[in-house]
Amino acid sequence: ALQSRCTRFRFGPLMPEQIRGRMNMIIDEEKLDVTEDARDALLSLSNGDMRRVLNVLQAAAMAFDKIDAPSIYLCTGNPFPDDVRSVLDLMLNESFDVAFTQILDMCVTKGYALGDILHGITELVLTMDLPDPVLASLLDEMSTIEWRLASGCSEKTQLGALIGSFTVARASMVPADGGA
Repeated sequence: ALQSRCTRFRFGPLMPEQIRGRMNMIIDEEKLDVTEDARDALLSLSNGDMRRVLNVLQAAAMAFDKIDAPSIYLCTGNPFPDDVRSVLDLMLNESFDVAFTQILDMCVTKGYALGDILHGITELVLTMDLPDPVLASLLDEMSTIEWRLASGCSEKTQLGALIGSFTVARASMVPADGGA
């Protein structure tokens, strides 16, 4: 009953400059040892949510004396950007079997969820110079895989689907005469 009498406020995401200023003030006031790359990681992972910045910063400050980017990624459980780039590189340059084995091993040893890796890959794919039909196909496949993961489908099966979609995209960009 109380909720029906209250106004629910929904705030849009803050601009990175707004977050950075307040975040730097808090870091200085709390006398935290935070590297510049950790500050950038906080901004990147926050998606405009200052509450998330504060929560992650607090968790990192309790766990680490010096807060750097790896400590931020460890606190959030998000994959390191270098690992996401490695996954993309494997899918673009290796055979299906090699990519599947190495990516699965990375997910198991580092505790990454495929959904988190997929989110990072999507951001990288959007920055790539791909033909429009290939980009559209990849984004469609990745959105379907994300939906399947949210529906509870097997991560191993969806990893195979993700690698397969990149294999198809790679093959569609090779000239029909085999490049000769």
